[in-house]
Amino acid sequence: MKYLSLFLLLSCSTSTGLEALDKRTYVTGGFSALPNIGVTLGGGVVRDPGEESGDKTSLELLGTFQPWDDEIFSDDGNPAAGDWSQVQIGMRFTTPHPVGRRDSWRFGAVWARAKGSPNIVQTEGDYLGFYGGYGWDWELPSGWRFGPDLTLLLVAPEGKYTPRPVPQLAFRFMRWF
Repeated sequence: MKYLSLFLLLSCSTSTGLEALDKRTYVTGGFSALPNIGVTLGGGVVRDPGEESGDKTSLELLGTFQPWDDEIFSDDGNPAAGDWSQVQIGMRFTTPHPVGRRDSWRFGAVWARAKGSPNIVQTEGDYLGFYGGYGWDWELPSGWRFGPDLTLLLVAPEGKYTPRPVPQLAFRFMRWF
């Protein structure tokens, strides 16, 4: 049912004003940590980009896959955690900063799946919730940007309302088109 809901949300979005968005897009990817270690990939569409140096609002879709547990770096005696996968859909707001970087704030909805003996949430299963985060990035040559994000997920097991906070750290490269 959750996949059908996500599909309907994305397919119906064209009739709710998404066609008015400017075609300026970006892709992003990088390193992700917490609750496990892995990668993050995604992209976004900027709404009315205006001036190159101005504030920007974008709709973005991000996926994270973290198959590696911290046990590969240090054995703390706990069992190795299983895979952590998640999909986020939400808004990203960026503003220019005086020192040449751009500050960004993200918020939206998240679905996650924890397998094995998961870190932080402690229970295997599917989770639904919300996220909010802050980060910044610097301009690199040829339209690339790079920077960290710190995000807090507030997720609950599907069918229950017992929210659990899950912090996440990512270092992303972004390429604008």
